[in-house]
Amino acid sequence: MSKTDKRALESHLENLMMHILKWKNQIQKRSKSWINTIRNSRNKIQEIQSKTPSLNDKYLEKIFEETLEKARKTAESEMQEPVKDSQLTWDDVFKNPYILSLILAALLIGIWVVT
Repeated sequence: MSKTDKRALESHLENLMMHILKWKNQIQKRSKSWINTIRNSRNKIQEIQSKTPSLNDKYLEKIFEETLEKARKTAESEMQEPVKDSQLTWDDVFKNPYILSLILAALLIGIWVVT
């Protein structure tokens, strides 16, 4: 196992988790760049895993909680407020699609006007 690959995997996982935490906590600030970062981080993790099989899902499960705590701290620093919902599941991180929907976003932030 390459230490460089291990560090890169952990960095991509932390970045992925941090953006998902921000996504969950700052609904009004969701953007395409966050979606791209989530997609890119997932892709980079898969690339590293295919290159270094020892950094498999079992390894990710092992570092999941520790990395989530680091991601929470980074998210709080970037948002300059506490993370209200800091729980992430495996599906949140690796499976769930993250998309922008103007109608859903408008409803969630309370600017939808029915005429």
